[in-house]
Amino acid sequence: MASSLLAEGRVRDVAHMIEPLVQAPLDQQADADALDTGVVRLHALWAQLLCSARLQPDAARRHLPDADADLSAHPPRVQAEVALWRGWTDVLRGTTNDVLARGLAHLDRADRHFEALAHRPGRCWVHLGQAQAYFALDEYDLMRHALGEAQALGRPHIDRLAQCWLHDMYAPALRFQGQYAEAEAHATALKSIAHQLNHTRWVGHAQAQEAALAYDTGAPPEVIIERATTAETRLQGATNCRPYPLLAAYHAHIGALLRAARWDEAHACIADALTAMQGYALGEAHLHSLYVRLALRRGTIERARTQLDEVMERAERLPHGLQRSHLALMRAEVARRAGDTDTAQTWRERAHQNARETGHRGNQVRALLAQTQGAAEAGDIVRAQAHLRDAEAFAGYRSVLPMAARWSASEAALAVAQAEQSGDAQAARHAAEQYAQAHTAYRLSGDALRVAQMALHAATIMPEADRLPALRPMLADANATMARCERPDQANQLHALLNDWPAYDPTDTTSWGTLLSTALAEAPPEHASVTAACTTLLQAHPQVDGVRIQYRPRHAQAQCMVADQGTLSGASVTALHYPAPSDARLTLTYAADGPLPDVTEALRPYLPMLLMALDRAPTPSSPSTTPTGARFPDAFVAESAPMQALKQRIEQIGASHSPVLVTGAPGVGKTMVARAVHAVSERRTGPLHVVERTSIQPRDWAAHLFGHVHSGTYTPGVLDKAEGGSVLLKAVHRLPQAVHEQLLRMLNTDCVFPVGSDTCRSVDIRLLATTPSDATTRPADAMPAALAHRLGIITLRVPPLRERRADIPVLVQRVLDEQRTPQTPLVTITQHALDALLAYDWPGNVRQLRNEVERAYQSVRSEPAPQITVDALAAPLREARTQHSNGTSHPYDTLLNDDTVALSAVLAQTEKAAIEHVLRAHDGHISASAQALGISRQGLYKKMKRLDIDADAAVSSS
Repeated sequence: MASSLLAEGRVRDVAHMIEPLVQAPLDQQADADALDTGVVRLHALWAQLLCSARLQPDAARRHLPDADADLSAHPPRVQAEVALWRGWTDVLRGTTNDVLARGLAHLDRADRHFEALAHRPGRCWVHLGQAQAYFALDEYDLMRHALGEAQALGRPHIDRLAQCWLHDMYAPALRFQGQYAEAEAHATALKSIAHQLNHTRWVGHAQAQEAALAYDTGAPPEVIIERATTAETRLQGATNCRPYPLLAAYHAHIGALLRAARWDEAHACIADALTAMQGYALGEAHLHSLYVRLALRRGTIERARTQLDEVMERAERLPHGLQRSHLALMRAEVARRAGDTDTAQTWRERAHQNARETGHRGNQVRALLAQTQGAAEAGDIVRAQAHLRDAEAFAGYRSVLPMAARWSASEAALAVAQAEQSGDAQAARHAAEQYAQAHTAYRLSGDALRVAQMALHAATIMPEADRLPALRPMLADANATMARCERPDQANQLHALLNDWPAYDPTDTTSWGTLLSTALAEAPPEHASVTAACTTLLQAHPQVDGVRIQYRPRHAQAQCMVADQGTLSGASVTALHYPAPSDARLTLTYAADGPLPDVTEALRPYLPMLLMALDRAPTPSSPSTTPTGARFPDAFVAESAPMQALKQRIEQIGASHSPVLVTGAPGVGKTMVARAVHAVSERRTGPLHVVERTSIQPRDWAAHLFGHVHSGTYTPGVLDKAEGGSVLLKAVHRLPQAVHEQLLRMLNTDCVFPVGSDTCRSVDIRLLATTPSDATTRPADAMPAALAHRLGIITLRVPPLRERRADIPVLVQRVLDEQRTPQTPLVTITQHALDALLAYDWPGNVRQLRNEVERAYQSVRSEPAPQITVDALAAPLREARTQHSNGTSHPYDTLLNDDTVALSAVLAQTEKAAIEHVLRAHDGHISASAQALGISRQGLYKKMKRLDIDADAAVSSS
């Protein structure tokens, strides 16, 4: 009953029922097998309430058996629940990477139990806990995947509290993906459930997400501040509030004040937020970074540099280290303002790499546009164009005001560089038009300083022949804004421009709108973003009668806005034509009731956004699982279902930056799997350094990895040499204890201390490691638990060869191909010999198989048709075949019974047997079988047709 009530969100009722029964905590009772199962389960239920509803992980820990307690005497369900909520306590307390890693290890253990029990609600909570951990680790792709797994379990298996957690985490995950409409839908759903449960904290979370979404999409500052203030008030009054939603509300509030150029209020708000976030290290570091943004806005570069150094010191102690993309972008901007272009470029590249690895698409766009602008300022037009092309993969962001402004400003910087190199007035005119687009986008989002800066840039680059008198009021307004924003240097530039600008004629209807045209791509007018922009414009201005896109020959373009009178369907109309440098123009028609200049001025702020929607705005396609240009090594064989699943998992973590621990029995191919992880990762263009334990003396390990300083000379270590790539540590459990401690420190801070030096050196590498499956259970091979958990955030288990027999024929063929030399005949293997290989259990795994095939190959006679026969195999393999032939249970009994059959036919028979086996296991369900095999439903149908497989017949034969 208590579990059902808790699933309905009736927390108070459950608390009244069981709190009197759980007064004595269990954390001191190490002898867990002496505890009654009912008592343990009751305390686990109480721990669930404390974690999921009250957010009290420390209190929950005291109601769970000690982590070292032996629970094997209890039912699997109890073991699963204890592991689940132990994982949640670590995840909610996760101030360091090792604590989060330990939590993920507990959750993984719980997931195995729940999967065996087919307990879907338990698995839902496991995936939600994983998502929370990945969020804290800046692993947004993995976070979205975990949330998708939870959601895929279906509504009946997601209780009310779980729904709150799901919606609350999906909102930021989708915001970082640029899916703002979907994020808003989750925030709305969260608010609805929270109101039904009368839960103040969850309502506050939803309001915080709404404020963050308003800030991301460029709502007016007043709207953002109102929403953020409401969320702050509610969350500060709630008990045991999660810190991130409050931080998100403050971030939106402070960001809106910065856009409105209300510096003093922003400074005071940061101070208030620091008080509210006291004790939340990540929040404090993030808020201190907003001091840096404030200093940059004010133009006080030295103060920004000093404050950024303080932020970086704080960041070294955080789980995310120094590589977080927004900090890297900030450091690049400080270096750029200080004139250090090389350092700025280095940090922009690091920001882009980190954003790719974490899956933060918004930061990927920001980094690419920053790289475009940096390359343009350095005069490297080719590189700037390349970065801008890369940004086109995220073209959907062009319809988001703040990002559209950045985009236009970056394109303007590129056009400026082209104009300076060519002296072409048309390029300068295009640059001015792009700055005008940015000017309008910033104005719509209320960014006062950026509005003034874009006006200054546009006026500076504009050819003198195009200096329209109507722009003088805009420049005067920008001058006043610069003075209010305490930017006297730029105010003086504007003042000088005003002195040279033509006089303003109020009757002149030609205005800034002349510069609002932009390139129209091949996107059709019925595109969703265009339709939405037209609808918004029509709703905002009832005078507009229609919006049309007209195509005409390129030579008929005009260079300015044209107004004309005419009739449309018998009605008198006025049309405004906005030409563009393509075969299209935008035409707005409206009834000629009012004076033309008034309507023109009213519509002008909306037109650039409409044109931006038309300008190459396809919906961003989902990123491919495997990064473009990545491929698995040829040695990676994945014919079997377990290896197909492992391959899919490697593709999922391709964009991750977390370390990877590859486990498995000796000889299974752990190094090959680790190489595959690097080959399909975002770091595949960087180096991969493989470190063998046997090649280094124990006393030299630290210097070999971390470098050393002798007589003032620094000698780099492997980690330095692998900058931007990966390092693979084979048999990591066998490293010296001192090296284990330094590795853990490096993983938690992203920096190393060379031997003989007290100076920390920042490193940008991904650590891969291998260890036997039982390394943590053997005392002689044990490494510190904190390091094991930290490395095991992402663990890949390589199955033994006996679990992947479908791979054996392919592996044999690869060895034979490798052994063959030029001008030698092809060596084949007989069916009986291959049957023996399939029947053997291979305790030495792939390594043993390779050695056996190589040994047998050497015994083959040079005949016209040389073959490996059963007689060429070792005695244990011949015996295994004999034993197998007398049994009836092996899944490959019907295969390999004709010595004359070619290996390709054997592979087909093996594949057919494997598919039929999976179909029987899933009662003939095609979708479930395709998922188990790691292929698409259509792909499975094609294989069944090619191999003449009947699903019903396969099931009936079981």
